[in-house]
Amino acid sequence: MKAKHAESRTDPGVLVNKSRVMGDYQARFYEGLGVKFPRSTRQILNVSFLLDNMKKIFKQKQRCLLIALIALIWTSCKVDRVLPVNESVKDISGSWKVLKASRNGTDLTPLVDFSQFRVKFDAEGNYTLVNDLPFVVNKNGKFKLDDPNYPFKIVFTATGAQPLTTAFNYPVVGGARQLNLTFSPGCSLNTYVYTLVKE
Repeated sequence: MKAKHAESRTDPGVLVNKSRVMGDYQARFYEGLGVKFPRSTRQILNVSFLLDNMKKIFKQKQRCLLIALIALIWTSCKVDRVLPVNESVKDISGSWKVLKASRNGTDLTPLVDFSQFRVKFDAEGNYTLVNDLPFVVNKNGKFKLDDPNYPFKIVFTATGAQPLTTAFNYPVVGGARQLNLTFSPGCSLNTYVYTLVKE
């Protein structure tokens, strides 16, 4: 590689510092036959190549997101079949005593002695009253639930009388079954609510 000073304020044939151009000196470099300047060691950024790669990655991510979205929609729209639970037949056979009694919202438990009153149901559909108190019926007879699995009403048919239907509730309270009866004996203005528990 040859270097020549095109213009010089001093002697045009003298190189300053022999290998460098300093001050106001200008230099021209000529590439002769068989001599080439080395290329830059930095790699030239291929912008179009990077853009193509970014587009490919973006498209792949779009496909993945689309597949995930379709899978999510498919699973969320899937309807699970819930098998119906067969409720057991309600068996109220046994001897029941009064836990709590009210009339028109007034608690009768501390006012009336219910300790000796009992209602006994058997498996054949018969009921027996012990120590009568105001109740749905005043004689022994037969009973029947409106639905053996999901009862909401109970029908009492006293001997020689017409059937009387009253509201029936059979909840579990404190791990034990209770029997709630709502009725109006004689006067419709008086509503009694008995809560019975099995002995």
